Amino acid sequence: MVRITGSPTGMLSGLISIVVLSLPEDMLSELVPPPTLATAAVAAGATVRAADLHTLHAMLAKASRPLIVVGGTGWSARGCKALLEFARKNALPILASFRRQDLIDNRDPNYCGHLGLGVDASLAERLQSADLIVSIGSRLGENTTNGYTLLTPPVPMQALVHVYPDPNELGRVYQPQLAIACGLLHSPKVIFFDEPLTGLDPLGIRRMKDSILNRAREGAAIIISSHLLLLLEEVCSHVLILKGGRKILDGTMDEILQKSSEHAGDANLEEVFFRATGEAKENA
Repeated sequence: MVRITGSPTGMLSGLISIVVLSLPEDMLSELVPPPTLATAAVAAGATVRAADLHTLHAMLAKASRPLIVVGGTGWSARGCKALLEFARKNALPILASFRRQDLIDNRDPNYCGHLGLGVDASLAERLQSADLIVSIGSRLGENTTNGYTLLTPPVPMQALVHVYPDPNELGRVYQPQLAIACGLLHSPKVIFFDEPLTGLDPLGIRRMKDSILNRAREGAAIIISSHLLLLLEEVCSHVLILKGGRKILDGTMDEILQKSSEHAGDANLEEVFFRATGEAKENA
């Protein structure tokens, strides 16, 4: 009999885990034919939905004592830096989960300490008094929660946002108000945004536009689906207009605006859209 200890399925969800095979003694010396090897599994890398980002933004805006709990594996230096910048811009304290205090510079003013064995009483009180906890990458397991006493299962008194690679882990112990199954994508080549600017306040719009432009400068192909045409005009280099699933107009932003202005004076993308879809309706 072969005994497996660990979680083979955990590796499929983007987690770094250890699997141990325990073999009977007679199998160590017996000759066997070469096995047929299965195709190597690829870790999941799902991205967060725009609707989840809007919900998270609303929850952070409403909270008066929010904080972040960071943990898990697979973090890159760039990811840790981005998280710290997000915490600084939003004045969010950061707590590291068990054995993950190396993810954040411990000298940073936003870093408050780590949740582990013998957690400091003031740190425990800060977690329990929070009105919103955003847990990113941490399972919120026994050691991090001090034997599941810092957060009350199954429904914590604090509002909980849980971001974790394995969807099977979300809601297993704690039921979050917002659960996001999201793998860590370090340097994606293609990013698709569906209405990324809808529902954001002016500061959120500026930050999202800056993030999109920075990703594009770093070489990623950015595809945006949105009806906020005037805002898209500020970030997009190419345009594709569809109507009824059929292409109406495409080209670079400069080409399309220039052609439209030649026919009808100064034009913006919103005017181009109405003209293009109107012509399509008349010619249908």
